[in-house]
Amino acid sequence: MKLKFVLPLMMLLGAMVPAKAQITLTVSDVPAIGDALNYANDTLPQNVSIGQPGANQTWDFSTLQVHSTTTTGIIDPDQAPSSEDFPTANLVQALDDGSYGFALVSPSGVIALGSTLDFLGNGDFLSVVFDPAQTIFTFPTTFGTTFSGTSGFSLTVDGSILDVDSIRIESDITQTIDTDAYGTLILPTGSQQALRQRVETVTETSIFALFFGTWLPVDNSTDTTITYQWLTAEAKGQALTVDISEDGSIVYATWFQSLGTFVLAPVANFNFDLQGGGEVQFEDQSSNNPTEWSWDFGDLGSSSQQNPVHTYTASGTYEVCLTATNSGGASTTCQDVTVTIVSNEEVESRAAIKVFPNPAGNWITFEAKDIPSGDLALSILNLSGQQVFNTALNGNRTLDISRFAAGQYLYLLRTEDGRIVAEGRFEKQ
Repeated sequence: MKLKFVLPLMMLLGAMVPAKAQITLTVSDVPAIGDALNYANDTLPQNVSIGQPGANQTWDFSTLQVHSTTTTGIIDPDQAPSSEDFPTANLVQALDDGSYGFALVSPSGVIALGSTLDFLGNGDFLSVVFDPAQTIFTFPTTFGTTFSGTSGFSLTVDGSILDVDSIRIESDITQTIDTDAYGTLILPTGSQQALRQRVETVTETSIFALFFGTWLPVDNSTDTTITYQWLTAEAKGQALTVDISEDGSIVYATWFQSLGTFVLAPVANFNFDLQGGGEVQFEDQSSNNPTEWSWDFGDLGSSSQQNPVHTYTASGTYEVCLTATNSGGASTTCQDVTVTIVSNEEVESRAAIKVFPNPAGNWITFEAKDIPSGDLALSILNLSGQQVFNTALNGNRTLDISRFAAGQYLYLLRTEDGRIVAEGRFEKQ
């Protein structure tokens, strides 16, 4: 397996000088969090050439065709999953494939720290931490700048798909980057002054399987790739990247189209508070600043408010779904909400009950009068509808609630046949 870490935004150009004069990259040109870099891809480039190294070159890629498009968003590390695994990161790429690349940008250059990705496609992100970290760029960079470095990672995942305990992937990467030319780059979007870099990457990958407590080698491979990238100020980094085949021909091209604003789609989430009598207060807890909300309360009711109150007319468990939306996309989450409602017939035969003290400390007393024949069952629920305590009640009962978490609780009194004769709430301090 080959894991390729791409930072199309990190190479940024400094002050511009007259046409075909060489340009310089510095840390002051790194894109800001919130930028969206939009790219086009040509999967079968025709009639184009990488040209020659040296000064005052002209590269004509105006015939590239758009076969697909991608967007790379720049976000704060706190907005990315598993950011705690990359404590020194100060900038993150959010890629179209759902992965995130973490980087450290400093006056001396850009270092790739690793990635988080949904490796198994099950929604659980795995962190791939580079050790050592990979130097992507050094500052300042200009014509003639050359550097090389090594990096690597080790990743262990569940191996049940191959009928083994675990699979471990180890990768060692050596990369040499040579800024070998400068001049004018002509793209379908126009002409720009550019630096060209030749990037040679050698990746050695080993795969092991854990079988009955022993790590067994499965595969070992070495892969060498040659990539050329052209860097411009307008693109805030790589204006054009091409992959080269063994015979030197261009097999894939990606070029910069436009700079926009990147907005992460919301991650929908919500809380709810049972108010009694079928009334439920819902509270939006979605991240990434949604601007629209769509609630489905599971009983044909709906709302577009951010924090709606909904009243159910029948007891039951309802699947409540929230879809949160902003300009970056939409996300939906669902939770089961259990509601208990006392009917009119039950209200007429309710028992009189006194609950004290309320708020309560470590002890609370339930004093019931006019009890129907037989014992009552006392159930205490949290505001999520989960039962936390159940006992019989005949007359007075003082309960030790010292182990209850602080907060609001509901109580229900039922007869032996399950009929509710009293309900209410109390607070544990």
